[in-house]
Amino acid sequence: ASSGKSIQIYLSNFVAQANQISVISLIFLIITATMMMFTLEQTLNSIWKTDKRRHWTLTALLYWTALLFIPILIGFTLFLSSHLIIPLIKAGVISKPFLVLLPFLLSIFSFTFLYTLVPHCTVPFRYGFIGALIATFLFEGAKYLFSLYLHYFPTYKIIYGALSAFP
Repeated sequence: ASSGKSIQIYLSNFVAQANQISVISLIFLIITATMMMFTLEQTLNSIWKTDKRRHWTLTALLYWTALLFIPILIGFTLFLSSHLIIPLIKAGVISKPFLVLLPFLLSIFSFTFLYTLVPHCTVPFRYGFIGALIATFLFEGAKYLFSLYLHYFPTYKIIYGALSAFP
């Protein structure tokens, strides 16, 4: 099957499983996501040595905007890669190196956004961008190493045996 169809299958399975989530699980997910965003903001504020706090309404708006648009951005990139970019590569309109660079470019954009807009102080764009470059190389490198680990060391099958077949 093509990568676009396999992505659609994975997304369909994800949506089917997400529809079965209980209210209590959803509440805990919202609480955990909010606590993660709060910790992230505190950490970035301590890095930039700012003690200023946003009003709680602005903080809530920032958190929920990020939590809403980050999954939409991820879904949009999956859509672009499966329905737009791959057909353009097959047609010869764009080259494969662009597809390889796309995750790096999206990570740089996301980390730059995170590092410049989340702290409650003015972060110069160049500092946010330099931090984003470093974070992107580390993040993409970790993703690559993790995929190698999963490919060559399937220890979960050894540890869990037959139980590893259950989702």
